[in-house]
Amino acid sequence: MPPPPIEIATSLTLDDRVAASAFAYRDLMVRARRRVLIVLAVLCFLTLLGALSSAWGEGGKRDSALLLRLFLQSLAGPTGIGIAGFTAILLTYYLLYPFHARSSLRRWFIDEGQDAPMPVSHRFDATGLASSAPHHQSHLACHRAGSLTDGPEHLFLSPVGVEDVVALPKRDIPAEQQGRLHDWIAYCGTAEGRDATAGNGTIEASPASAELSIRFSQNLEDRVAGLNGQMDRPGMRRRRRRGFILAMLGAVLVAPALMLFVWSIDSNRVPWQFALPLFGEMFLTQFWKPALGLCALVLAIAAAHPWFRRQHARALGKMLQESKATYETEVRFSESGMETRQDGLVNRWDWAAFSGVETKGEHIFLHLRREEPMLLPRRALDSGQMTVFDRLARDHIRPEPEART
Repeated sequence: MPPPPIEIATSLTLDDRVAASAFAYRDLMVRARRRVLIVLAVLCFLTLLGALSSAWGEGGKRDSALLLRLFLQSLAGPTGIGIAGFTAILLTYYLLYPFHARSSLRRWFIDEGQDAPMPVSHRFDATGLASSAPHHQSHLACHRAGSLTDGPEHLFLSPVGVEDVVALPKRDIPAEQQGRLHDWIAYCGTAEGRDATAGNGTIEASPASAELSIRFSQNLEDRVAGLNGQMDRPGMRRRRRRGFILAMLGAVLVAPALMLFVWSIDSNRVPWQFALPLFGEMFLTQFWKPALGLCALVLAIAAAHPWFRRQHARALGKMLQESKATYETEVRFSESGMETRQDGLVNRWDWAAFSGVETKGEHIFLHLRREEPMLLPRRALDSGQMTVFDRLARDHIRPEPEART
């Protein structure tokens, strides 16, 4: 028996967006943390292997007791201090990574101007989920509902074949309704729920007929282009520039800072009024050499960074392409806005929802004011359709200033 309708009105805040993204990309975060432990294990193994090799070369190959004693002595000295040092650093990063990831997501939404509260209403019924936000309506059929996960402060709906999740803040959902939502997702998993269609007038017919209609299925290159586009957003570029400047500054100052630290902990250090001229002389004669080498390393990394970003985007895109179901998408453009249709999923945006159009290579990015950009592959449009699209975009999309820092 179909469950009774459930209506929820809420306001999505920056914290809700961060929580939704953190939940959607939780598997990636787990893999990133696991890589930290792998790096730590490799560093410990190589360091211990080096210490053992050194003890072997110092005479341990003839006496196993001497080998063990020399090995333990190295662990009690600089080798052990080095292991303890990078272990402490990497384990600290491992423990703080969830907070770092959430902070990065928060900065991303702020950079994209998506930090303002957004009113959203949801209706869960026998046909699926109908949602409404400013200039955006959508309907998700039951057979695409996927799963509902209970989090500390949110319920997360993970639709089938969709990368994003629907975050439902518990602060706006009574306990009784939360239980009914679990009943609704259970109904959607039944044969009756799966047979429910996405139609039934949930989204009213567009008042304007479609002037342009295209179809495409998202492939690996489309996903890679979308990820590259995210990495090349203005906020990300500004952050990379800041990181480069700080890295160059650190490369210049690391040698003097290390020498100053050694001087400060030396019990027999000379007074600062005598040490300062020596520091100046060492900077001119000695410190510039490691500084030059480190600056060259920073420049080499900066030059190679675009290649690393492309490789990262391709690896991530391949993983998403293999883990997510692919549906053919129909996109309709009219005088009233844009509509996308898949099997069991409909989205409609008014033109006021868009903030700009950008063409990168073989893809067109339609930037939304409150959501992630929409991507259209140029292969889906012939020359005539491209002319119609350009006219509609020129007539209806009003660009806004670059996103904030």
